[in-house]
Amino acid sequence: MVKAQASFLDFLLATLFSVMVLISIFSISFSLYQKWLREEIKKELNYLSTEISREIIKAYSEAGKSSYIPENYSSFLIYEKDLELPRSLKGRNYEVYLVNPNPIWVTITNISVGSKEIEASIETGGIKIIARTLQSPEIEVEFSVPNVNIIAEGKVINGENSKLRYYRLNLNGEILEVAVLGNYNILAKITNIR
Repeated sequence: MVKAQASFLDFLLATLFSVMVLISIFSISFSLYQKWLREEIKKELNYLSTEISREIIKAYSEAGKSSYIPENYSSFLIYEKDLELPRSLKGRNYEVYLVNPNPIWVTITNISVGSKEIEASIETGGIKIIARTLQSPEIEVEFSVPNVNIIAEGKVINGENSKLRYYRLNLNGEILEVAVLGNYNILAKITNIR
């Protein structure tokens, strides 16, 4: 009887040890998979942002070659391209949207160093492309496109409707250039922040 109990106890300990080893292996494997997945998704978001910025710069260059000014309260399409973005990134939903610069980002004034005041006004211009996943793991990438003084609007979700359009607008004599990505509801230009 003692021998049977010892044999059962050995079996129980061996089983518990095996289960703990399997749980450890699973946990380590899952952790490595999550790390790999985050890195791969971040690479893909960076790649998408780079491709979109490349197309915006190409459109901006094309607009620089055109001297056409549209009539008052009208627009002129300079560039259009379907970006053919993927439907998902490693099985995760995502979105990419364009963000306009505003005076908070691009202007610095009245800086003091020690007891000396230095007055500076830095206007870099440019836009930001923000790409992020909508599911776990949640990853966000911001990509700046400097020195491109345009209005940027629009958003693409899961690669649907991923057309990039570049317009020149004439709004009561003010000539504006606008990059529009995917669907958009309204074109806006920030003129004052209070």
